[in-house]
Amino acid sequence: MASFRILGRHENDRTRPLYEAVFPEDGPRFTDYYYSSRGAVNRIYVMEEEGKIISMLHLNPVMANCFGTLRTIPYIVAVATDPSYRHQGMMRTLLHQALGDCAQHSVPFAFLMPASEEIYRPFGFRSAWPWRREADCAGAPGAELEKKAEDCTDEELSLLAGRVNRKLAEQFYIFALRSAEYYRDLSREHEASGEQLTVLFKDGRPVCAVSSVKEDFPPMMARITDLVSFIRMIRPAKNREMILNVTDDIIPSNNGTFRVSLRREGSVCERLEEMQAGTAVICDISGIPALLGGDDPFASAMICEEV
Repeated sequence: MASFRILGRHENDRTRPLYEAVFPEDGPRFTDYYYSSRGAVNRIYVMEEEGKIISMLHLNPVMANCFGTLRTIPYIVAVATDPSYRHQGMMRTLLHQALGDCAQHSVPFAFLMPASEEIYRPFGFRSAWPWRREADCAGAPGAELEKKAEDCTDEELSLLAGRVNRKLAEQFYIFALRSAEYYRDLSREHEASGEQLTVLFKDGRPVCAVSSVKEDFPPMMARITDLVSFIRMIRPAKNREMILNVTDDIIPSNNGTFRVSLRREGSVCERLEEMQAGTAVICDISGIPALLGGDDPFASAMICEEV
C-alpha cells in the first residue's frame, strides 16, 4: 500500500527516475540542470510503495516582491504519477498535504503552470497572471553592446537586477525578485534548453536581458493558502471594508467569517466568532481575488522563471 512522506533534501535525486519517465521531452541535459539547481532545494512530497517513488509534487521556492515585502512563494512543479498508479487519488493527497503545509507556515498563496486548468480547478486554483515571454528592460532602446549573460560579471548582473526590480515595482504588485544569481540560474536554464540569455548594454551599463525563447505558454494559476496572510499583504488604491463568510474544502483554517479591512498603511483580516447574517458576502476561497476587483494581487503579478 502506498504511503506519503516528505523527502529529505539529500533524497531528492530519488525522484529523478519518475521525472524522466513522465517528462521525457525535457531530455537529459535539462534534467541534469534541474536536479543540480532547482531539484536540489525543492521540498518534495511523494507517495511510495515498497521503497519506490510512484507519485511526486515539488515545491520550488521563488523569492518574490509582494507589495514591497520579500516573501518566499512556492511554485508547484513536477506533479507526476507513475502511469501504473494513476487515478488512485495520489495527486489529490499530495496537493492537500502541500497546500495544508503552506497554510500552516502562513504562506499567502501558491502558484503553478497547468498542463490543463481543469485538473487544478477542483483544488481551488484559478487563472491568474499570464506567462509573459518578454525582455527584462530598464532602459531606452538602442543598445550598443550585447553579451551572453554567462559572460557578465556579478557587478553587471546586480546592476541590471536593481534597475529591473525598480521598473517592475512600478508595474506590478507582485513579481519575482531579480538578482545576479537569478540571472545566473536563468542563463544555466537557457543553456540546458538549447537557448540563450543575452544582456544588452547602453552607455556602458546593462539595460536589458533578452531571452531567445519565443514559445507561448498558458496563463498561470494561483491559489490562496493562508487567507489572513494573503489579505495582510495587500496595499489597496482606496481604503475599504467587507465581511466575508469563507469556505475552503481543503484548508480548514480558511473557513469562517472574517472582517477584511483593506488599508494602504496595512490591511487587516480578523476572524469573527459568529457568522454575520445578511451583511457578509458568502464565497469560496477561490472567489476572493475576483471580489477584490482592482485590488486583486493576481491581476497585477508577474512571477515566472523567465524574463
